[in-house]
Amino acid sequence: MMGLTELDTAVRNNIPILVIVIDDGAYGAELHLLRRAGLPIELAMFDNPDIARVASALGWDTRFASTAADLTHALRSITSFKRPTLVHVRVNRSVVHNELFAALGGRSVPSSSMGEDTRTRTGIN
Repeated sequence: MMGLTELDTAVRNNIPILVIVIDDGAYGAELHLLRRAGLPIELAMFDNPDIARVASALGWDTRFASTAADLTHALRSITSFKRPTLVHVRVNRSVVHNELFAALGGRSVPSSSMGEDTRTRTGIN
C-alpha cells in the first residue's frame, strides 16, 4: 500500500486486512545505502504524518506503537479483525537490520559506522 486510495478502497470494500507500517521517518534502506556511500542523506529523511490517525479518519481500526511493549500490546489486542486494521510502528532509523541490509547492498554495516546510537537493536524506540 502506497497511498490513501488503497486505504480508502479497503474500507469501502470492508476488506479484512492487517497492515503493519514500519515507520523510520526515512526511506529505510536507502538512508543506510546513502550513508555508506558517503552521499547526503537529507533527501532520504522526512517527517511522516501520524499514519494511524490518517487511517482512522478513513475508517480503519488502528493502533500505534513506539516501544516493544506498545507493539506487544497492540498485536495482542487484535484477536480477530473483520475490517481493515492498521498498526503504525515508529522505529529508530539508526538501527540497521544487518541481514536485510546485506541482502540489499551486499554486505553488513558495522554499528560503529552509523554515526548514531545503535544500542537499541530491536529498532523500536
